[in-house]
Order: sequence, then structure tokens, then C-alpha cells
Amino acid sequence: MNVRLRKDGELVRPNGASQQAEILLVERSASLREVAAAWLQANDYMVREAANHSAAVAELACHRYDLVVFDISLASAEELTFPFWLGARHPRVPVIGTLHEELTPRARECALELGIRLLLVKPYRLPALLDAVRYALAPERRGV
Repeated sequence: MNVRLRKDGELVRPNGASQQAEILLVERSASLREVAAAWLQANDYMVREAANHSAAVAELACHRYDLVVFDISLASAEELTFPFWLGARHPRVPVIGTLHEELTPRARECALELGIRLLLVKPYRLPALLDAVRYALAPERRGV
């Protein structure tokens, strides 16, 4: 299939063929990362995984993503700078934050301060992750 790149960097596929969104999944828990990635891939998303913010920064330095799902549950002070870094370098890339229920009161405030507008509380159901991804990637939310 022939694809071409628009001036704004978006892929254009012929005959209305859909573009698979590319997602960077940043999650400490290897088992959760693998299950979530498999679920998203089964729903036609391309997913790359990163175990921490350093790996995510390396991925984002060499590849463009449509969405980042970022585990903020136990983030260190350095890792909490990641959403700021991402917003400064890739302002059109939405971020979904994930966090543990017991951390939600202050963590939710912190997430909003970091610019994360979508939060999933762990343990989350995989359909909820899929709903959040679809919501975040909706054209009307991305200015497309």
C-alpha cells in the first residue's frame, strides 16, 4: 500500500485505508505492560513498550508516536518531569496516565499539574484502557 506524508507529518493512506495509531506504553510492571500491549495490538494499534521514563525518552528521540500511556504511580521526581519534557517536545501527543488507587487524591492533582488529562486507576480493566485510547486519539481532541 502506498502511503505519503502530509506537511504536518501525518500519514495519508489511499482509498480511506485506516492508519494504525502508534502507542508508546510506559509501564514498570512487565506483566501489565505485556498484557496491555497485547490487548491494544489485538485492537489494531501498533505498540512499543518502555519499562521506565529513560527508555521512553530514548524511544521518543528516534520515533514519532500518536499517544503515550505513562505509569505515574511510583514515579520518582526525575520521572515526573517526563510529561513536561514530552509536552515541550511533542505538544500534540496526548498522554494517558495510570496510577494506583491508593495514590489517587494527590496523584490526580499532580497529574493535572503535569498536563495529563486522562487518568486510569489501577487495576484497570483492559476495555477501559481501550476506551481511553480511543477517546485520546479521537480527531476532534487532536485538532485534526
